Amino acid sequence: MISSTRPDHFAFDHLRHSAAQDLLPEHQEDFQRLVKLLRHTSGFQLCFARIRDLPYRDGLIAKLDDLLAPADRKSGRLDLSERERFPDFTALENELLASAPGLTAIHLLNGEAWLQGDNLAAFNLRRTALAQQLKLSLLWWLPPSAIERIAQQAPDAWSWRSAVVDFATEPAPPADRPAQAEQPPTYTLSLAQRSRRLAELNQQLKQEVPDSFRLPLFLEQAELLESLGQLSDAETVLRQQALPLAELGKDERAYALIQGQIADILYLRGEYDDALRIHREEALPVYEKLGDVRARAITLGKIADIHSRHGEYDEALRIRREEELPVFEKLGDARARAITLGQIADIHYWHGEYDEALRIHREEELPVYEKLGDVRERAITQGKIADIHFVLGEYDEALRIRREEQLPVFEKLGDVRERAITQGKIADIHDQRGEYDEALRIRREEQLPVLEMLGDVRSLLVGRANLAITLMHRRQPGDLDEARALLNLALQDAARLHLPEQETLRNLLQSLAVAGQ
Repeated sequence: MISSTRPDHFAFDHLRHSAAQDLLPEHQEDFQRLVKLLRHTSGFQLCFARIRDLPYRDGLIAKLDDLLAPADRKSGRLDLSERERFPDFTALENELLASAPGLTAIHLLNGEAWLQGDNLAAFNLRRTALAQQLKLSLLWWLPPSAIERIAQQAPDAWSWRSAVVDFATEPAPPADRPAQAEQPPTYTLSLAQRSRRLAELNQQLKQEVPDSFRLPLFLEQAELLESLGQLSDAETVLRQQALPLAELGKDERAYALIQGQIADILYLRGEYDDALRIHREEALPVYEKLGDVRARAITLGKIADIHSRHGEYDEALRIRREEELPVFEKLGDARARAITLGQIADIHYWHGEYDEALRIHREEELPVYEKLGDVRERAITQGKIADIHFVLGEYDEALRIRREEQLPVFEKLGDVRERAITQGKIADIHDQRGEYDEALRIRREEQLPVLEMLGDVRSLLVGRANLAITLMHRRQPGDLDEARALLNLALQDAARLHLPEQETLRNLLQSLAVAGQ
């Protein structure tokens, strides 16, 4: 069985990095450290946070509350500017002890003028008693000057500190020309790196930047958001920010690129007809007019993806072999060529030609990704190899690949969609082994909620159908009724999207009707 701690850890990791996207880039590391400290440390700990901007401080505390509440870690706040309430350190100590039950952290606010003289001396003397009585995190939010005073005038209390985090640095001055060329490809970045890069982009886009430089920033921002599964946010950036700039500047290439990215999001949601129309009518004609053979080949490959989704494998294969592969080979684009070969292998797989599919994946694809250090494409290819092991009944090897070669990569990259799909594949293995409760848990808790969040209609309907199949296998009271509802819901979506899965779903409903008699 898969450890139940992994999903919680990944969800928390993804949320804390997402929460940090709108912070200043230089605050990312300290914010992540503080979140982990407050989430995982028990008992007394003394922390100091350097801060100047009070609204920014309040926003940080709100983010911490949102992240820690699901783990049942609640915090309180004490405002030391209320002099009548806190005339001296004894009053503060009494209030801390009264507030502590049910809390795991207390934020001490506006204490710059209060924490000096007798109060600071008392804090220095009472540190041990405070630590023995308070089994929680005590976090002082103070300007740098006040924290320096504590270090100098209360050295014993200062020595008890668990962490000093800095949120007081000023944003870097705006650059005349936002540098883009040195940025590594998105697919090579970890979750933490993507979060930091988004924070950098957010700061740059708040500055006065010429439109010609804003456009590539928006494009990169949308690509990063899409890679993190924030499809709605990515689409908003593309439609409301990037597209108007491309139209204003009469930049045909940028217009086609943006339309293609929008179509990619529609494809991920299962809206294939709209995606196909955009690729054919908005992007392809522009690339043909400009003579951009590489962009044309990539767009045709996306059109082939849609043909494959509709079960039109012959047309998809023709495009791959005649329109894509020769272009990438001529250009010497090893990565694009390997991806195209992998998609050809997919068609062999769908035709039941497993040996040829396996050969392409192992001999034509994997060596390229390993040479390039492309961990994401390598993990995806490993998953396709696991698919072949699965259909051949080699469940142990399929499960090993899912757990060891795929999940850790998608978790590091923050790729919530691929992780959810991989979890569904793991559930398939449990289902085949008769481990129905674990298969149901994975589908209900780790796969379907993510696909619903992403709006990935096709993957969602497939996930619902697989959940129904597991229920049909288990056959506990109420399972067949729930399976019937899920299959009807999946069939509605498949019919709306004109997907070839309709026939399979109808057959499942027919089998279910027989089983229920």
